[in-house]
Amino acid sequence: MFINEGDAGDEYTFCPPLEQVVVTNKSVDANIWIEQSETYSCLNIRFTMKVPEVSDRDKRAEKYVDLTVEERIYLYPKVPRIDLDINVDNRAKNHRLRIAFPTGLEVKYSYSDTHYYVIKRPTTPPKGEGWHESPPLDHQLLHWVDISDGRKGVMVATRDLHEYSVDANGTLYITLLRCVDSVGKSDLLTRSGEFNLSIPTPDAQCIGKFNFQLSIIPHKGDWKKENVFREALNFAIPLLACITDKHKGELPHKGGLLTIEPNDVIVTSVKKAEKDEAIVLRYYNASEDVIDSRIKLNLLKGRIKEAFKAKLSEENIQKVQIRDNEKLTLKCNPWEITTVKLYK
Repeated sequence: MFINEGDAGDEYTFCPPLEQVVVTNKSVDANIWIEQSETYSCLNIRFTMKVPEVSDRDKRAEKYVDLTVEERIYLYPKVPRIDLDINVDNRAKNHRLRIAFPTGLEVKYSYSDTHYYVIKRPTTPPKGEGWHESPPLDHQLLHWVDISDGRKGVMVATRDLHEYSVDANGTLYITLLRCVDSVGKSDLLTRSGEFNLSIPTPDAQCIGKFNFQLSIIPHKGDWKKENVFREALNFAIPLLACITDKHKGELPHKGGLLTIEPNDVIVTSVKKAEKDEAIVLRYYNASEDVIDSRIKLNLLKGRIKEAFKAKLSEENIQKVQIRDNEKLTLKCNPWEITTVKLYK
């Protein structure tokens, strides 16, 4: 479901007008058609919502404008996701547009990833007594957010969308657009006090056409069960392909540079070192447990003479034994970031 509401806030804080008007696509007629092939199936949905043209501190305008949405919902063989490609033509100002996924799950917490960590947040906010700003209902994500009742759950992965919220009914919201007219405003309903930075931001009204990409990943258990978050990363950080010329080489038709286990280990980069010719492998332990990370060199077998555990600055700390020319084991503390340097 798509939800449109007035936003009298600024670039920092959402704030509803005193008289809020919420518009959804629940009763809007839509054009729907299906594409099918051997490689994918796609459900196309196109509709136009009528939304108030603008909002101010008091209310939303009585004049309405068109907000057109085009959805392409993809299913691929053997891919356990539902991928969404959404185009929005925005003509309204001072409003917020969100997409909602009513899961029906009874959830007490949400989980979202950030840099080298997964944040657990209660779905019921604190009372915020004496706070200058209302306790936030909207939170940040890097690549994915997940909710679960312990038996089953829903993860939503995004590309370049970083705000979500969850309500008491288990509905998960992802913010698509926040359209505002100022960097900062004073005495908002959601934030009291002076804000001395009321600079107009006409471009922040986000007038025009926008494309959004999300993926829905239903699963058993929680976000760690069967490492469903890896599927989210597959969507959020897709492979990049490039074309090269025809040339000779030693590589087999199939293979991998290296593998790393267990699944709790998330690789964040494989690159050349900044100051020498080493290969840098960086990863982190995405769990609350102490684990042994096991690296197998695969295509690099026999090509690496020594390995070192290093700092983030790539200064070597200690030498790591390479067993059978291909195996390395390093102990990882909960959420620890590990850097390994491999010398050819």
